[in-house]
Amino acid sequence: MNIGKVKIKGRAFLAPMAEVTTLAFRLLCRKHGAALAYSEMVSAEGLSRGNRITERYIRTTRADRPFAVQLYGSDVEPFRKAAAKVRADIIDINLGCPVRRVMRQGSGAALLKDIDRISEIIRAVADSTDRPVTAKIRILGKSTVKIAKAVEDAGAAAITVHARTARQFFSGRADWDHIKSVKENVAIPVIGNGDVWEAKDAAEMLHKTKCDAVMVGRAAIGNPYVFSQINSLLAGKKPREQTVEEKIGDF
Repeated sequence: MNIGKVKIKGRAFLAPMAEVTTLAFRLLCRKHGAALAYSEMVSAEGLSRGNRITERYIRTTRADRPFAVQLYGSDVEPFRKAAAKVRADIIDINLGCPVRRVMRQGSGAALLKDIDRISEIIRAVADSTDRPVTAKIRILGKSTVKIAKAVEDAGAAAITVHARTARQFFSGRADWDHIKSVKENVAIPVIGNGDVWEAKDAAEMLHKTKCDAVMVGRAAIGNPYVFSQINSLLAGKKPREQTVEEKIGDF
């Protein structure tokens, strides 16, 4: 599949996770077949100001490609300035973080209730870079499709749908029907996220929702080999378990 001009060779992506998706962890997941990996959530404000600690989150290597940097914030201008500094293949906008301190700033999932601001941010980023811009959202009832269409209309090249509400955080079951509804209503690639714990879950999500790719988050923390298993199953092969020797080799 393609995200803008970026060709992705595979359908299993590593989700952005705070304090998890460091360069070292991304490289480990890529070793096992993650087709695309995202940075930790990066402050657009911090990056726009040249904060050295923030800049560490976007460090990468040739082996870490294609690579997506995920920015979060609430004001348009920091996004514009940050986008100009990012040298990743893809810039992703966080519209789904449910953490209270992030939402209190008007960032993350708080933006889902301000479609005009979402559109402003995506347009500003798209105008500031030649890299494809994407967005990751959480579901918001009947407004989910409306939000997704606004993301597309603003110039996003793809959208990820985490099929839980912000209030759910990571509890309960992900409602994949929302992923399916978004896929049926936008023309850009749709990446499904939520409750992909093993290879059969990825295959089931792709089948039921018709999404273009799946995003794996917490399942990869304890088992980065899950990407190899997903790729095997999607290729029509029986996934195998990782041997003890292979696990030791990873760590």
